[in-house]
Amino acid sequence: MSIPLPIVSSTLPLISIAPAMLHTPPIMAEDSRDASLDPATVDIVSSFAPMLIAMYVEKAMPNMGRPIIVNAYNLPACINIRLPGMDMAYVSFDVEGTLVTKDFSNHVWLRLIPLHYARTYGLEFEEAYKYVTRQYSLVGERRAEWYMLDYWIDRLGLRVEPEDLLEEASSLVKPFRDAVVSLRGLNDAYRVILVTNSPRLFLKYLLRPFRDLRFHRVFSVVDDFGLTKYSMEAYGRVAGELGVEPSKIFHLGDHYIQDYVVPRRLGIQAYHLSRDRDSGLKSVEEFTRLVRGVARGADG
Repeated sequence: MSIPLPIVSSTLPLISIAPAMLHTPPIMAEDSRDASLDPATVDIVSSFAPMLIAMYVEKAMPNMGRPIIVNAYNLPACINIRLPGMDMAYVSFDVEGTLVTKDFSNHVWLRLIPLHYARTYGLEFEEAYKYVTRQYSLVGERRAEWYMLDYWIDRLGLRVEPEDLLEEASSLVKPFRDAVVSLRGLNDAYRVILVTNSPRLFLKYLLRPFRDLRFHRVFSVVDDFGLTKYSMEAYGRVAGELGVEPSKIFHLGDHYIQDYVVPRRLGIQAYHLSRDRDSGLKSVEEFTRLVRGVARGADG
């Protein structure tokens, strides 16, 4: 016998907690991600979590009558569970230039790579610098390869390991103070994600200042999708991975085109971070205050 769970609204035929099942390992419906079931948001008036919920979803299950047992933290893509005080919006951040300075990456690309090229081919640094940066411009930042360290080491014929270069520059990873404070304030109340062109090899170092924080998802669009943030498809893939409409994502970044113009075209609530200019937001803190204000207005 199951005990009905208090429900405010639901499009599902039945939602209940079965005491006999509480010690049963969760069973995930393998075909629930592809089921022709409209996304449903279930508002649960309950204060306990985590919980196990037995859900009978007629459209999602081939063998009718069998409940899907899911953990509230690992739901099928077609189901959203909303706990009290949990806003369903995602708060997204770019990384370099937004959460951390560009000192680390600039040192890798503009100092260490030309330096190794000069040593490899017996050139003066200035000559090597001109050649290397010319190669960068020929590829261009709209291509995913532009961000890939392995690609450039191979293209330039360097004899160096990528991690050795990054380790050498690692002391230059510097977070913006307002970013650290603001992210800590958001971490428990919102689903914080990162959407960046930085490859995961770089993120291993760039995110060290935030190692005590939890990110719901970290998207390296060049690694994950083979795209850059110049492409609306990249943001569309992010929204698809999250299973939400683009309008449910707030995004902040320092690149006017990639972090503001492109995601806005898709419907993402994007904002431009411009610390030193007249237009745009001046800090991560200003953005987080804006997000909280919009969320409160939506709840009211």
